[in-house]
Amino acid sequence: MAKGGKRPGAGRKKGITTLEREKARAYIAEKINEYMPAIFKALVEKASEGDVPAIKELFDRAFGKSIQAVELSGKDGEPLFKPTEEEIVRIDQSLDNVIERK
Repeated sequence: MAKGGKRPGAGRKKGITTLEREKARAYIAEKINEYMPAIFKALVEKASEGDVPAIKELFDRAFGKSIQAVELSGKDGEPLFKPTEEEIVRIDQSLDNVIERK
C-alpha cells in the first residue's frame, strides 16, 4: 500500500465562504425585521392560548432569563474553600468592628 501523496476526500471541504455566510445572515435579519410585527403577534397569540414555550420566550425577552443557581463543592461535598483558624478570627474581628460602628 502506497503512503503519502494526495488522498481522495482529504483537505478542506468546499463550502460557502465567510462573506457569503455574512450576506445570508444580513438577508435573514432583514426579512425578520420586515415580518417582526406578524411574528410578534403570532407569539403573543400562542402565549395567550397557554402555549408554555411561547410564554417562556416572551417572559425571557421582556424580563431576561431566570438566574440559574449553581452549587459548587469540593470532594465529597466539602466546601471549596475552608478558612484557617487565623482567617476566621480576623473575619470575626472585622465583623465585630462593623457592628460596633452602627
